[in-house]
Amino acid sequence: MPGTRIAALGHHQPSRVLTNAHLEALVETSDAWIRQRTGIATRRIAGEDESVTDMAAAAAAKALAASGQAPAEIGLVTVATCFGIDRCPSTAAQVAARLRWPYPWPDLPPPARSRGLDTAPPMMWLPSHSGVSHPGPLTCPITETEEGIVRMKAVIVCASVSHGNTRRIADSMAQVLDAKVVSPEQADLAELAGADLVGFGSGVFYQRLHPRLTDFVKALPTGRGRAFVFATSGLPELPLAPFTRPLVQLLEGKGFEVEANFSCRALDTMMPFKLVGGIQKQRPNDGDLAAARAFAARLRVS
Repeated sequence: MPGTRIAALGHHQPSRVLTNAHLEALVETSDAWIRQRTGIATRRIAGEDESVTDMAAAAAAKALAASGQAPAEIGLVTVATCFGIDRCPSTAAQVAARLRWPYPWPDLPPPARSRGLDTAPPMMWLPSHSGVSHPGPLTCPITETEEGIVRMKAVIVCASVSHGNTRRIADSMAQVLDAKVVSPEQADLAELAGADLVGFGSGVFYQRLHPRLTDFVKALPTGRGRAFVFATSGLPELPLAPFTRPLVQLLEGKGFEVEANFSCRALDTMMPFKLVGGIQKQRPNDGDLAAARAFAARLRVS
């Protein structure tokens, strides 16, 4: 690009050093054999508590300091990596937050990040005279109007009864959507009517979502808006009879546009599983929670 130049560079590497001598003690090799074929004498190893985000933020801070510019003068934050810890918020979003980059942004959808491109924000730059100031990543849907940037409102109605597992899934989604999580009894109808996106979820009891949730939806006034449905269960859904289908049909009958469904396994101690202490005792696990966040991220950009 004409006029483009590199203003400054920053570098960071982990403190732990792995030498060829160390490798000789681990595998059948030698310093001479490695040097002859690769030229490598030492390599750096990240610590257990040191992530790509940590290293990228440290290097970016050095580059920013060397450039003599303030965070607000930076127009784009990009991280190229295949080893990001979180699907959402993206590594670039987390690095920008640590740099105190003062602008909100939507993340790139997961397919783009899967190709190693991790950018905040995509196709959007808020100049410093816009009047918008935010000390960290805005991890909720946003819309742009003539008046400026407005946060999209999201609410999650969750009936979590037995072990709190459905609430864990709801909270993971809420982190991405910046959503308020409420029980059916706590839900405010005016707040739901004013929300841009509403999630409805519960555990599954004998192949059905909890009646606290379904009865709540049945009593809703007819309206319209975006919605999604989620569930946790001990047994997997049947392709021809998903747990969420009746609730989706109820919501569509109320005028909602149901954009997507999510389900995952969770501890189930209902009979007869109670006799053996339950099934899916380790679920939802970290992978399930990450999948919930990824699902929410897709809703943000749909």
